Amino acid sequence: MTRRTRSIFALVCLFSLMLPVLAQAEWVQKELRWTLSGVTGDGSGIYIRDTTKVVLGGGTTTLDTTGWFSLASAMPLQRGALSPGVSSIINNGSAGNDSTIIGYLVFQADSAATPTTSLTTMTMLIDGRAGGFGTAVTLARGWVKVDSIVVNGSAGNASLETIVCPLRTITAITGQNTINNLAAYAQLRARIISATGILSSARAFIRYWRPAVAGSSE
Repeated sequence: MTRRTRSIFALVCLFSLMLPVLAQAEWVQKELRWTLSGVTGDGSGIYIRDTTKVVLGGGTTTLDTTGWFSLASAMPLQRGALSPGVSSIINNGSAGNDSTIIGYLVFQADSAATPTTSLTTMTMLIDGRAGGFGTAVTLARGWVKVDSIVVNGSAGNASLETIVCPLRTITAITGQNTINNLAAYAQLRARIISATGILSSARAFIRYWRPAVAGSSE
């Protein structure tokens, strides 16, 4: 191979690396870790760690919280996926009345023994923020409530080993109509603030539809 041929070959290779790459349209599923926090033994600081499984519902004293996740690549589902209780996709000037689904939180039991599946209802908050800024002690700051979701037996989730929670693109929270869109936040998390019953050894997953997107291979 001559020097000229090698140079042309190198330029072709370099050019090919700069060509747009089409990401395949597909359902994306990612596992979320659960966040655990508390006060250190001497009471002088806060610790934060994560884990794969929790007892979802946690009784009366535990507020289960997922690690943060992103919906930056998610597309709201366009057909057949209105959020629960919605009868129309026409806004009529009322925030939240036409909210469609942008993704799903899926909780599934993972245990060698038969899991406890007594969870009949729970209330879950979706929080959002721009990012975890500051020292390790303050990384939990900045969260604001974006949505409040009630999951119960009437929605088909009672006493099952898998529980599905639809995520709405927009919701109406009194006094917060300017911050109740999931697209406004780079980081999101879910907090279960109350529950009746439990789902033992529960793992958490975020699932959404990602459209075909042209990007760069760089």
